[in-house]
Amino acid sequence: MATAQLKRAIFFAPAITVIILLVDSNVMAGVKAYPSENVITFHATGQPGGLIDAEKAIDINVKSAPKDWAVRYQALTLKSSEGEIFPDRISVYSPYTIEYEKMDSPRVVAKGDNEVTTPIETGPVQFRLQTTWKDKPGTYTGLLVSPDGAQSINVKLIINPFTSMILDPASVYFEALGLPRVFDAASEIDVKVSSNYAGWTVSCMATPLSLTDKGSDTIPNERIFISSANTKNYRDEGAGSGFEKMNKSVILGSGNQTPPVDLDRLRFRLLTTWTDKPGVYDGDIIFTFMVSP
Repeated sequence: MATAQLKRAIFFAPAITVIILLVDSNVMAGVKAYPSENVITFHATGQPGGLIDAEKAIDINVKSAPKDWAVRYQALTLKSSEGEIFPDRISVYSPYTIEYEKMDSPRVVAKGDNEVTTPIETGPVQFRLQTTWKDKPGTYTGLLVSPDGAQSINVKLIINPFTSMILDPASVYFEALGLPRVFDAASEIDVKVSSNYAGWTVSCMATPLSLTDKGSDTIPNERIFISSANTKNYRDEGAGSGFEKMNKSVILGSGNQTPPVDLDRLRFRLLTTWTDKPGVYDGDIIFTFMVSP
């Protein structure tokens, strides 16, 4: 009896992945285009929160291009050790845009077809950037890149420090008539502050009051008092509760990267005594705006 043997043959058919990449011939050919400036610079001075234009507009010099060509640019994130500025805050205006367009996607700055003879120069191309109060002072750098093969453009943004303090009114007046006692100032003071620093603190301190044109008589600054939001629960030091002596620095408020904000109104008091000679006394209240990067 013959025994038939069954033999199993195992075949391996390796799979080969075929990728077909279809590329527009215009993109393969590329556009040889160069900006008239290698760097566009923004300089943010003054109060933050507004639009600033680049220092110069540029032209685009197209040396050669395939048919139906376009030059587009897109912004990359601007970076510094202080933070980042995202592309949607940079915008461009060119002869091929209706208005300023955000550069978080490619925007046309030049275009043509085979009827347009190259080389050709087109422009002006203008750039604009939106600032905010959250942008820390410093120097930021980035790029405008072209998916069409045009030369990249460096971007530089310089944000200057900004700090403002407005006093209204800018003086304190006491009219001490009658028996010596505690007198209120004739008016209160409004304080408005703003800063793009990471941290800020406002404080003030009084100098002694000097009798004008009559020798060296003074009223010590420990008899001048202030009331603010930070002193409302302060113990009575001689002018009533909530009033603090101004012979030392008194903190009025603090914050970080703050658009214009009103601090609580400031009230002042003066304590006179029988030893104070009649006359006009002058002095200063020194406000200090301390900042930290």
